[in-house]
Amino acid sequence: MRNAFGPVIDFWDVIRSGAMQLPSVEKISQDRCEPRDETGYPIRRDQEYFTIRVSEMHLAENRQWWTVYDPLVVIVTEFNHGSERVVIPSVIGPNLIKKQEASDQPKHGVVLLDTRVVGPHPYKGGDVDISVGFYRVQRANYVKTLLKVVDSLANALGSPGEMQMIAKTGGAILEGLEGLLSLSETTYLAGHRLSLAVSPIEGFRAGYSALITPPRPENPALLKVKNRRLFMEHNSEDLPYRESDFVLLSVTGSDARGDESLLPFYSLKVDAMNALSDGEDGLKRAKANLVAAYQQMRKSPDITQQEAGDLFEAWLAEFEVEKKRAERLGSMPIGDKETIVSSDTAALNNAVERLAL
Repeated sequence: MRNAFGPVIDFWDVIRSGAMQLPSVEKISQDRCEPRDETGYPIRRDQEYFTIRVSEMHLAENRQWWTVYDPLVVIVTEFNHGSERVVIPSVIGPNLIKKQEASDQPKHGVVLLDTRVVGPHPYKGGDVDISVGFYRVQRANYVKTLLKVVDSLANALGSPGEMQMIAKTGGAILEGLEGLLSLSETTYLAGHRLSLAVSPIEGFRAGYSALITPPRPENPALLKVKNRRLFMEHNSEDLPYRESDFVLLSVTGSDARGDESLLPFYSLKVDAMNALSDGEDGLKRAKANLVAAYQQMRKSPDITQQEAGDLFEAWLAEFEVEKKRAERLGSMPIGDKETIVSSDTAALNNAVERLAL
């Protein structure tokens, strides 16, 4: 898989080595964040997941957004996944930030909130590198068409277990981005690269980082984050920061994915529960499906070993409840009606018998 991600790394090296305006890159300390317990905590290797979001992106009026230009934010995240070093390109463009009609332009800018860039992914140790490129693209028919294709392809990579999809579509995304960024109608406003977990002492921690384009804040120490939004302290009052264009990134951790139903092995668990209504033969199939699901969970790079064990224990408890419910239903009198077994069920029962399960 390394070869599939290699072109992404090479392409981003070219982008970040180019000339760019000097933005302000501010890491917001834990004592400047509210609630304080939502940041600063460690994200433990092989035990927890990390998720990166654009918590807030403000497009100020002084950039002529929506009248002349479309916004484009390219975020490239590099991290260890399974046994590979993977790179995920993400594009936030006009298909995600809905364009307004010409007669309905926002007077004071547009705010984008809590957009997931990548994750949740198990933290496998090592650096997590986040590169952000902030662009404006002059509106033109041929530019808009290309931007729409790039945006749509990138948005297709947001689901769990997405690594194979990235390998298949990454080349198309890169070709589209190269075409966009080489046009004279595209302006590189600002960019930065943030490396997390670079110190074994400090470790990988949840937190916030803001990329702010000129004009830079006069006193960055007065910046703070309240409920995932960027504020500026002014005369003992906290006001939403709106002086410049900015992207506020957040890194959060969790000990559970919360979306295991989207992972491939979950369908085996569903099949196991459904099979319990098919009597003794169904019980054998259900047990086989649960064992197969657990084997896939243990091998999956998208789930930690700790959560794999916890999930399987929860599934076993659910299995016992459903088994008793199926037994009660089976003991209820239903007259002399003959049980109808579908051809698919009969074939599955026959396969189980042949395997002596």
